[in-house]
Amino acid sequence: MEKKMTTMIAAVAVVAVVLVAGAFVILNNDDDGTKNAAIASQLQIRGNANDDYTIDGKDLDIVNDVIAGTKTLAEYPLADVNNDGVVNDADVSLLKDLIDRKDGTTVYVVCLDRNGDSTTVQVTYPLRNVVPYGTNMQLPTLYANGGQYVVGYFVSSYTTAEASISSTAMNLKGSQRSISLT
Repeated sequence: MEKKMTTMIAAVAVVAVVLVAGAFVILNNDDDGTKNAAIASQLQIRGNANDDYTIDGKDLDIVNDVIAGTKTLAEYPLADVNNDGVVNDADVSLLKDLIDRKDGTTVYVVCLDRNGDSTTVQVTYPLRNVVPYGTNMQLPTLYANGGQYVVGYFVSSYTTAEASISSTAMNLKGSQRSISLT
């Protein structure tokens, strides 16, 4: 009985040490001294000022606050909806079109260029005739009701979820690294 109790105490001690070590790693400063730096990996669209996956009235409030001077563009870089370097009434107008999902609206998307540098590209809403680049973009395309606009794809990993794409779009028979269809 004493051996069983000792084993249980040892197991609890190991779990406690692991929990404390995990908390230390999570709560401790990063190598560069910043605390829990967040990595923004979602698609960043100018106008999504609070970077919360949704373009709505909260973003409009932030854009208006930047115009009023109660918030800064440095704090909310996506508040520059039209990517012209200033936040003004033109940004408010474009953001309202984005919120209303007005056809033909120019959307400015932050992405990486071939050299890995941040850049902004223009696309017209809604997207038509798209080719998602790998499965990591096919599912978000489907979630945004864009499956009907996909004309080609490289690879399909989720046959059930991607059925609408794979049944109507052209399989380019490649991967994220190369297109093998000539």
